[in-house]
Amino acid sequence: MRLGPTMRRSFGLVVLMLAAPAPGATAGPLPPATARPVDFARDVQPILARHCYTCHGEKKQKAGLRLDRRPDALLAKLFTPGKSADSRLIRLVTAADPDDRMPPDGPALSGEQVGVLRAWIDQGARWSSADGDHWSLRRLAARLCAIR
Repeated sequence: MRLGPTMRRSFGLVVLMLAAPAPGATAGPLPPATARPVDFARDVQPILARHCYTCHGEKKQKAGLRLDRRPDALLAKLFTPGKSADSRLIRLVTAADPDDRMPPDGPALSGEQVGVLRAWIDQGARWSSADGDHWSLRRLAARLCAIR
């Protein structure tokens, strides 16, 4: 069976669409989670402060997203403690398409940084009390996690 020019163009377009990465697709396999215990203040907060807080911190919350406080980050459904492989945050920082990848400006997070974030999420995404896990919000944050 011979295809006419219109069918060939349509077929070619379908092949290109199937070959293109899906929105939010990662650039290959995810870097593995760091094997050691991860501490928020020592390991995670510096990554978030350097790459995320400019747009998603105390002074600015692009897309209504704030990452410097645990309750706000949990409400945004960026991650579920214990499940880094299913994490929207990890998909965003490892996106294959530069238009989808976070942070949008500057270099992408290194495999080691992504591994730290994955380990932190897998280990329960604990925040230190001085950095966004105020005592008055602990029961609320625990309930939010239980609801999901």
